[in-house]
Amino acid sequence: MKTVTICGSMRFADDMMKIATRLEAERGFCVLQPVTEEIAYAKGRGKEMVFHEPI
Repeated sequence: MKTVTICGSMRFADDMMKIATRLEAERGFCVLQPVTEEIAYAKGRGKEMVFHEPI
């Protein structure tokens, strides 16, 4: 099984999820991608979000 990583701006989260689904279903890849539902869940409950900045 091949593993691929999808990364990019969260502005394209919906597109990344669609691409990941196709890669998993049609090609059998293991896809690592940003987790969007947990971010939305945390923000909706007033949790502080900490993002790492590149040095």
